[in-house]
Amino acid sequence: MRFQNLPELPISGRRASRFGFTLAELLVVIGVIALLAALLFPVLDRVKQGGQRTVCLNNLKQMGLAFQQYLADADSRYPGAGQFQKWGSGGHWVKGTNGTATMPADGADGALFLVSRPDERTAHVADVQGGALYPYVKSAKTYVCPSDPYGADDKNLSYSMNCAIAGMSNRSRMKNATDINLLVDEAYGNDGFFYIDNPVAPTPSGSTDAMAQYHLNSGNILFADGHVRAYTYTSYPLSQSNTAIKNRTTGAPRFWDLPFNNTPPAVPPAPPIGYFTSTGFGSCVAP
Repeated sequence: MRFQNLPELPISGRRASRFGFTLAELLVVIGVIALLAALLFPVLDRVKQGGQRTVCLNNLKQMGLAFQQYLADADSRYPGAGQFQKWGSGGHWVKGTNGTATMPADGADGALFLVSRPDERTAHVADVQGGALYPYVKSAKTYVCPSDPYGADDKNLSYSMNCAIAGMSNRSRMKNATDINLLVDEAYGNDGFFYIDNPVAPTPSGSTDAMAQYHLNSGNILFADGHVRAYTYTSYPLSQSNTAIKNRTTGAPRFWDLPFNNTPPAVPPAPPIGYFTSTGFGSCVAP
């Protein structure tokens, strides 16, 4: 009897039947991928935060150079710090719309919206191009930290100026410029003014301003001499309620320096043209 040769299965057919994945094998592969993703995502997030911190540091470094140029043109006098009650009057490092002495509950009158209440977005955005510092910067992006979730769209601003040196007539009054904060990477900023408790006032008033912690639990600070450094909250707990940190006059970093003469003079120095009128030059009294 002759047997007729049966046709062989195609090689591809044999391979498909031999090397197909079972459901258990697929589940194992998916589990391994999920495990790798869980391990990699935190690392990638830290890398992203580190990159954003570097951009923020560079922003503040450019601001520091701009302040140096401004001081050279303004006879060593600092601009206003941009408090919401006055920052529309001219002469402040960043501009906005003037408000009343008391900010209403929704933060609308002259102040940036209260970012602690994102449901209320009725306030103004900062006019950085109209500020005294912009001619030396000429980039609105420099005023915004890339990690600030509200900076670009809702405020146009992420940094605030030390109110203790607002309008200071001569920077030589600083004993140690390397220790004094100039700009702070601020959390929940409502203007360009970093308001700190006044240690000279008879009754120091409360401050709501605090340093941001966007960058791996740290925030960036520009100092009066132009250098920039990141501080973790553990090393520099600059919070809303930490009056001791805000009022200290020794150590670094700090807002106050001993020669500041924080008590307003009886007759304030004559401001330059366009500068706001105030009795609180070089102090945080009556912003």
